[in-house]
Amino acid sequence: MNRVLVGCLFFFCGCSSRNQQIQLIYNERHEVLKIFNNISIFKAGRSKSIYLYSYDLNGNRNEYFFEYDSILHLFRNEIRFRPDLNLDIQVGENDKLIRRLKYYLLKMNSLNIREISSDFKPLGISIKIYGKDGFVMIYSESPAKITNPQWLDYLNKLKKIDDHWFYDLNE
Repeated sequence: MNRVLVGCLFFFCGCSSRNQQIQLIYNERHEVLKIFNNISIFKAGRSKSIYLYSYDLNGNRNEYFFEYDSILHLFRNEIRFRPDLNLDIQVGENDKLIRRLKYYLLKMNSLNIREISSDFKPLGISIKIYGKDGFVMIYSESPAKITNPQWLDYLNKLKKIDDHWFYDLNE
């Protein structure tokens, strides 16, 4: 009996915590959209690799791959457009790029964001946010323009915050 009660408490406290994290991100939504517009940041599982993608208006993607041991190192990159205005860097400005990534990671950490993606922008999903506690948030600038049936089904299953923001506590 006590185990059931404790389990229920953890479940409801966990949901409350995730709701609070979603509310925090939503409260900071204008800053989140400004900072992470056309940016994706992923951490590769348990490895110490971080992927930073930046997109131009034509959908081209610059890819930056970092390794992290005790310090952050740019491991390699694939540049498809120049200059990278999203990151405010020129080719060869590796120190500035690392500082920019650290800024992104600090902001993500302060908002309990594990990963953030602009990969789905061509499909109408401007930003997809993956929370550290398993929640997901989506921002769509124009939800009415989403035509992909799978994305429409997915969006319809999410809870709606406003006309542009959606979330799921358990993804």
